[in-house]
Amino acid sequence: DTCLDGHGLNIKLVDNAGDRSRTNTGLVIISSANDDISGTVCSDNFTLSDGEVFCKSIGYSCALKVSSAEKEGTTPWPLQETYSIAMTEVACREGSSNVTDCAHTLSHNCTHSRDLYLTCGGERNIARVGVAIQSDDFDNAQAWLAIDGNRDGKWSSGSVTHTESTGNSARWMLKWERPMAIEKIRIYNRVDCCQERLVGARVYVNGTKMISATITEQSITDNVYELKMVGMRASEFFIVGSPGNSLSLAEVEVFGPYNDSGSCPLTFSLLSEDGTPATSGSGLLLVNRQRYQGNSSGTVCNGRFNQNSADVICAGMGFSCATFWTSGNARWDIQEEIPALVDDISCPSNEAAFSQCTYSDTLSNGFCMHSEDLFLNCGESCTNASIGYEFKLVDRDGNRAKKEGLLIAEAKAGSGQEVPGTVCDDGFNMTSATVICREMNFACARGWYKKQWTELQVTYHIVLDEVKCGDESMSFNECSYKRMGTNCAHSEDVFLMCDDECSPVEFTFSLKDATSGVDVTSSGKGLLIASHNDSDTEGTVCDDMFTLPTATLICQTMGYTCARDWFVSRPATELQSSMDIVLDNVDCPVNATQFGNCSFEMGHNCHHSEDVMLTCKHTIAECERKDTFDFLLVDENLEDTTVTGSGLLMARREEDDSVNLILIP
Repeated sequence: DTCLDGHGLNIKLVDNAGDRSRTNTGLVIISSANDDISGTVCSDNFTLSDGEVFCKSIGYSCALKVSSAEKEGTTPWPLQETYSIAMTEVACREGSSNVTDCAHTLSHNCTHSRDLYLTCGGERNIARVGVAIQSDDFDNAQAWLAIDGNRDGKWSSGSVTHTESTGNSARWMLKWERPMAIEKIRIYNRVDCCQERLVGARVYVNGTKMISATITEQSITDNVYELKMVGMRASEFFIVGSPGNSLSLAEVEVFGPYNDSGSCPLTFSLLSEDGTPATSGSGLLLVNRQRYQGNSSGTVCNGRFNQNSADVICAGMGFSCATFWTSGNARWDIQEEIPALVDDISCPSNEAAFSQCTYSDTLSNGFCMHSEDLFLNCGESCTNASIGYEFKLVDRDGNRAKKEGLLIAEAKAGSGQEVPGTVCDDGFNMTSATVICREMNFACARGWYKKQWTELQVTYHIVLDEVKCGDESMSFNECSYKRMGTNCAHSEDVFLMCDDECSPVEFTFSLKDATSGVDVTSSGKGLLIASHNDSDTEGTVCDDMFTLPTATLICQTMGYTCARDWFVSRPATELQSSMDIVLDNVDCPVNATQFGNCSFEMGHNCHHSEDVMLTCKHTIAECERKDTFDFLLVDENLEDTTVTGSGLLMARREEDDSVNLILIP
């Protein structure tokens, strides 16, 4: 790994045999073209920031480790004794990518046990380790200026190449000592003038195969032309000028396949909803990844995330710990403008360094959505003890509701976790509903359910999950719950009905056409709809635990004698999908005489493909009438293919005396 800069300073990493290192680590050897500087670099006072400048000068994105034999507790390589120590007390200008920006001294009292070993990482621009040549120079604008790490495209910056020759005679070439794996080439154009000179230039890559491309105006984006290739190994490539024009380049970068084994360290920050840095310790979690020039930032996905990871990341940002984290709920417009970069962060303990944590790159697995972005609250004092919660109900406009609405929980003031949010229905039941209603000074809970007020719900985080209260007489502090992170979505938010007097929950039932929504109760057959008598809650009934005795009792509440059958229809219609599912696990004893004798839940874990369809009859004889079936084969469009002898087997039932036919797979 070598770099020849404009001042003739040559850097390379070598292995213990003195050969150029084929990995991202090695002994640093530095020399000048006229050999007045040649040898190793002393590691005294050499920092990781200095290492980053050295690494960038040979094309890497960052420095991962600065070391020496003394620091490693080993003896120097015999090879090191063959070199002199060329420089010491190195101090580089932060942010530079050239070692010419590093101050140093030549005199020293260093020993070879303190010779600099360097490990580099990240995306690598292998142009920095090549040799640039061009056909000729105009005004001393030499070829190496296109691989000096400076993308500034102004002539006045002194970092732009320029040939005297024009057209086919104007050439710029980059060569390596050995064939290199190449994935993409970026050519940066001038920005002060003359951009049109690059249009019509040709790029040739001569390696395992010959690639040539003409640079067009349409192929240049933001003054950058990029040529991508797959499976290419080459030891050189060159650019030929466009007809009648000299060749003038700001910078040329060449990248091989990205190697995760040398990934640069990740850093984290928090973002406010308006896109500015969050200074309060609370916000959208961003990960920052070093690239060859500049950093890329993105959101963090919630896969495998836990309290350990939250604490480690907060500590890395200068806080003591994580007081709260969540995902999968609140939406900010700014999220759509930021890519998701990292997923599956897992740290072995809350005292680990982030370098001990594992993670995956979402750019490679592509599995994350912004609904999984992490939000993080960091603080100075964290405790796992019960912190106490206050509750309220809000209406569709977000205003405080009197007795019924979306349940909002917020940690009590002084806890450091005062983030208002919704409650997930996992594990939730009427006992927990009663306890929470009493926390709000109501006498009891009349019921709970789930509903879709999406525009309101997504303005909140989900702050509590798996709420379980063992007895209605408990206080909420005695209940168990999960407060750090959740795997819930807002479709699972709890809506609660509280009151000062609670009579048994009562429902009225009806039947609707599943497509049009027209009331078909009088026909005795349709989609079962349950309406809560004391609220505007109305929706479908899930088939979990549903039985024929339950179907019969519900038919009787609608004025029929019995239920002939009940069934589900898949897929769900558009009408069904627009409704709430208000009842689940409905179970009526065989001898029940009213719906109040039945057990049920107003929360659910159902899909509309489980909605109950019901057929009610006025006489026992109609209900006990035997079914008559014949069979047929159909294709994927339900067209009859019986004559072909091939297809999906279906049963066709004659319904009553009508010609209405029902296909049952």
